[in-house]
Amino acid sequence: MAAPSQEDVDSFLSFCEIVTGRRPDPKFAPRYIKDANGDLDRAISNFEQDPNRYAADKYDETLFSQDRDGGSNQYAGVPSFQIDHANESLAQYPQSTAATRPNTPSNNAGVGQETGVVGASGVQFGPATQEYYEQNQWAMTTVSSTVPDPPPAQRKREPGEPAFMKPLPSQDYLPSLLTILNAIPRSHNALLMKSHTIPHYGQDPQWWTGNPIAVAQTIDLDDVRQDDSQLDIIHETQRIMAFLDYTDRAYGSVEPLNKIEGGEDSSRDTEAVRFLEAWHAAASQLEPGAGHETLFETTAREIRSGQEVSSASFKCLMPILSNRGADVPASLYDVLDETIWSNDLDGSKDVHASISSLAEVLVMVVKQPDSTATGLNMTIPSFWYVDRYMAQNETKAKQMRKARAEKKSELGQIEAQSQRYSKFHYNGTSGNSLDLLEVAMSAMTMQPLSPTGDPMPNLNAERDARLHQRIQSVYDRVKKKLEVLKTQEEEARKAYDELSGLLKEPIEGAEDNPTVKYQLCGISSDPAVTYIQTRRNLDVDQDMDEAEAVGDAETARTPTDWWRIHYDSTGQISKSRISEVDVLAAAAMENREILLVYASEKALSERFEDAPQALAEFVSADSMLFREELAQDAEQPPPYDGSGPAGGDEDAGFGTMSAKEWYEEGQQKQPEMAEKGAGLVAEMAAGASRGADTDADATMADAVGLSSQHIEFADGK
Repeated sequence: MAAPSQEDVDSFLSFCEIVTGRRPDPKFAPRYIKDANGDLDRAISNFEQDPNRYAADKYDETLFSQDRDGGSNQYAGVPSFQIDHANESLAQYPQSTAATRPNTPSNNAGVGQETGVVGASGVQFGPATQEYYEQNQWAMTTVSSTVPDPPPAQRKREPGEPAFMKPLPSQDYLPSLLTILNAIPRSHNALLMKSHTIPHYGQDPQWWTGNPIAVAQTIDLDDVRQDDSQLDIIHETQRIMAFLDYTDRAYGSVEPLNKIEGGEDSSRDTEAVRFLEAWHAAASQLEPGAGHETLFETTAREIRSGQEVSSASFKCLMPILSNRGADVPASLYDVLDETIWSNDLDGSKDVHASISSLAEVLVMVVKQPDSTATGLNMTIPSFWYVDRYMAQNETKAKQMRKARAEKKSELGQIEAQSQRYSKFHYNGTSGNSLDLLEVAMSAMTMQPLSPTGDPMPNLNAERDARLHQRIQSVYDRVKKKLEVLKTQEEEARKAYDELSGLLKEPIEGAEDNPTVKYQLCGISSDPAVTYIQTRRNLDVDQDMDEAEAVGDAETARTPTDWWRIHYDSTGQISKSRISEVDVLAAAAMENREILLVYASEKALSERFEDAPQALAEFVSADSMLFREELAQDAEQPPPYDGSGPAGGDEDAGFGTMSAKEWYEEGQQKQPEMAEKGAGLVAEMAAGASRGADTDADATMADAVGLSSQHIEFADGK
C-alpha cells in the first residue's frame, strides 16, 4: 500500500484525540493507517486498543550489558554462579553468606566503607518520561485492594437521602457514573429495561459488598441474540438501578458488574467507558430499534472536499484542556472547540468537522494537563447548547472560525503595537514609556540648587524649556496612540466575543437561536466525591406547592436540590445538601480531572418508572438482610475497655465502671439482659445446692425469688 496522505494522517490524529483523549505520536500514524489498509476507522480502533503498538519495536542493545538499575554492570565478568573454595592463606574457611545457596556476584565486591547509595549505578530516580505508567508495575505503594466499610449503623440510609455506589479500589468513575445515571429519568428507565426482566434476581447477603449473584437461566437455543455475558450485564445493571431506588442501605458496590465476563477489557479504557460500551452492545443486541443506540453514543465526522473521509463514535468524550497558564479559565465551549475543530481551528482548510448524532446522555471526562494547577481552571456551565457543533450548522461554524481567526490576528497586531509604544528597552533594561517621559519632563523643570541647597538661576532655562516642549509633544502622541489602540482592542475583542458566541445561547430577535439544550445532572470531582441532583417524581408546580405547604421558601424557589456525597478512604460517609453555585465552584477547584454528565431536555422530560415486581422483591429481600444485620449489631455487648488491670483477668472488663453502674446501664440499654442474668443466677444456685446435698426445693424457691427481684449492690461496690 502507498504511503498515507497527509490529510489521512491529520484525520487519524484528530479523531484519535477525540475518541481516546490521547494524541498519537505523529511518526507512528502512517503505520497505523497502512496496517489497517487505509481504513481510518480500523486504524483508530487499533490505536484505542493498543496505543503503544509500535513504540516497542526497537530496543537498546546496551541494556543487555547494564545492571538492573540501568548503569554500567559492576559485576561484568563475574560468574553468576560460583562456589567458594577454601583459601589456603586463611586459618579458617570463611562460611558462605547462606548455607543453603551459593555465593552471589556481590560476594566479589570490595568490603570497603561506602557512602550514599551502596553499589550506586549512576542512575537513581529522575523525572517521569512517559505519559502513562502501569500502577502495579511502578507504584512504590499500591492502592489497597479493598475499600473499608463502616459499622452497620453508619450504613443505614436516612429518609430523604440518596443512595449511592461506593468507590472502587481502582479509583474509577464507574460508581459515580451509575449513581448519576440513576438520577436521570431517561437513563434510569433505559437501564431498568423493564421489557427484558427475569422472574427471580437471586440473593446474596454480601452482594452489596461486591459478591456476584449467580442465577439459573433458561436459554433459548433458537435465539441467536442471547449471550450469557450480555444478559448478566443487563441483569446486574437492573439490580443496581432498583437498589438505588428502594434500598435501606446507604450504599452498594459495583464490583459484581466488573466481574462479569464482557465487562473486563485489557485496553486502556476506564471501567466506566467499558461499562457504557458493554451495556450499549448488550441492549442494542437484545432490543434492536428500542432507541438504546442513541442513549450514550455520539458520532463525529470529518468531511474533506465534500466527501466524508472518516467518522468515529464514542460513549465518553475525553477532551484535554490546553495549558492556559494564568489566563482566564477556559469555558466548556473553548474545550470542545479545540477538540472537535482541532484540524481547522481558523477555518482556513477544506475540512468540515461536526457531530452527526448526539447522545441523549452525554458523558465526558475533562483533564487539566498542567500538573502545577490547583484545579481544573475551567468554568463548568449548568447548561449549554450543542447546536454549533451539529452537522446542519457546520457551514456557519466554519465561517465563524475564519472570521474569529482574523479578529484574533488583528488583536495580536494591536497588542504588538501597544507593546512597542508602551514599553522602552535600553541597555538591557525596560520599563513604561510614559513613566520615562514624565520623569524626563520633570527633570527639565527642576530648579537648580547650590551645594548649600539654595535655589540658583538656571543658565540652561531656555534649552530646558525647548526640550520639555519636545518631550511633552512626544508624550502626548504616545498617550493618544495608546488610547486609540486600546479602543481598537476593545472593539476587536467585542467583535471576537460576538463571533465566538455563535449559537451559545438564545438571543432575543436573533435570526438563528440554539435549540438543543443540555443540562448538568451530575459531577464527580474525584472518584470518592459525587454531586447529584435530587430527583422528584412530581411536576415542578407540585414541587413548589409541596414546599410552600411545609414553609420551605428556599425549596419552593428551587425545585431541585444538589447533594454532595463523600466516601473517604477510611470508610467514613458524609452527605450534605449544597447549592448549585457552590457545586460549580467546588467542582472546578477540587481536582485536575472531572467527570461531567449532561442530559438533553428530552431525556429529562420523561417520568421515572417504577422497578418491576421481581426487582422490587430483590431489593426488599436485601433490605431485610440488612435489618437483620442491624439487629445483630445492636445485640453485641459493649466494646471492651482496656483500662483495667494489666494482669488480663476476665473480670477486669468493667474498667473504671463499678459493677452496679455496669449492670444498671445494661438494664437501660437492653432490659432483656436483666431477665437473662437472673435466670443464669438461678441455674448456678440450683447447681451449687445439688453439689452440697442441700434441699433442692428450698434452693429452687430461693432461685425463683432471685428471678423476681433486682440484684442489690452496696454503695460503692
